[in-house]
Amino acid sequence: MTEADLYTLYKGVYVPTCVHPPQSLQYYEEFTFRPNDILIVTYPKSGTTWMQEIVPLIMSGGDPASVETLPNWDRVPWLEEQRACILNLEERPSPRMFATHFHNNMMPPSFFKVKPKVIYVMRNPKDVFTSSFHYYGMTSFLVKPGPQSEFLCKFLDGQVMFGSWFDHVKGWLNAENKDHILYISYEELIMDLKDSVARISQFLEKSLDAEVIDKIADRSVFKNMKQNNMSNYSAVPREFMDQTKSEFLRKVWIPACSPCPALISKDHHRLQSTTTAPAKTPTHAAPVQTPITIRPHVTSPALYSCHQFLTSEVKFCSVPRMPG
Repeated sequence: MTEADLYTLYKGVYVPTCVHPPQSLQYYEEFTFRPNDILIVTYPKSGTTWMQEIVPLIMSGGDPASVETLPNWDRVPWLEEQRACILNLEERPSPRMFATHFHNNMMPPSFFKVKPKVIYVMRNPKDVFTSSFHYYGMTSFLVKPGPQSEFLCKFLDGQVMFGSWFDHVKGWLNAENKDHILYISYEELIMDLKDSVARISQFLEKSLDAEVIDKIADRSVFKNMKQNNMSNYSAVPREFMDQTKSEFLRKVWIPACSPCPALISKDHHRLQSTTTAPAKTPTHAAPVQTPITIRPHVTSPALYSCHQFLTSEVKFCSVPRMPG
């Protein structure tokens, strides 16, 4: 089936119709945020599931029950998806935890008025592309990816769910009122999970001792998340998500291959000059902004990898990846 069969064009980007019916999009448009709400924002396949594990553990002080009693799509629901309408989110006690794949310019009016806490997770676009390619192949509600070269064209042109990775990252990096946003990259989580947990807890103003941080980090590593039936999507019916084709939580080994430079270079300009990269910030204070000229001094690992991806024929690195 084609995009016309499976997707709705909403605010300029594709969303899968079966999980984003009109009533759920309207619900989000009218949703009322609270100042102490916690919103995980990601482009798809950039670490949402991982953060849906980490944040509840932080807010519960490391209590395993926080990630063992509800599936992650209910414990930290996507506000744009249809389940949000039936979960009585208005009755949940504060601080509430939510997720969204919306671009910054798609957010509802209440978001800009209330300014809830935002954790924005970026990921190397090479890995987003690879993870997306496998994900599209195992779901029934997304257009099949076809050959990698064909899917790469769609990915670069933003003809995939939630549109362009480039526009998504640039829009959120250039968001106003950054004092309520914590920027963190997937690569930082991989490099030092304990430090990342500490930074996130500090941003959320949740005081945790070193022992609890260690416990949360251990609970959030790939092998443990994969064993958690509330996080590994094993409860999703096979006709909706067929994990015999590709597991949802995949420890990916990226093969050595080079995308065609002709397909890549045309989008080099999309993250140039107008984008700013946040420096690593240990607290909730507004990050110092450094203008990006897309050169090796860029502070974000995800954006520097993007620079490599867009400007040279760099081979994909053979390193283990955590779930997307």
